[in-house]
Amino acid sequence: MVTFTVGSVVLIPFPFSDLSRSKLRPAVVIADVEHGDWILCQVTSQPYSDSQAIEIT
Repeated sequence: MVTFTVGSVVLIPFPFSDLSRSKLRPAVVIADVEHGDWILCQVTSQPYSDSQAIEIT
């Protein structure tokens, strides 16, 4: 089983919105929850217009 460290940048296959395919994208490990589950935050260089998006500079 792969283990991650909170704050690490990992490559994860994120699905397209129609779930037809996925693409490897960078993500930051935010939290280690239980039973091998992790909370991740996708990272992108493109502006993203969403009320929950957080800009990292």
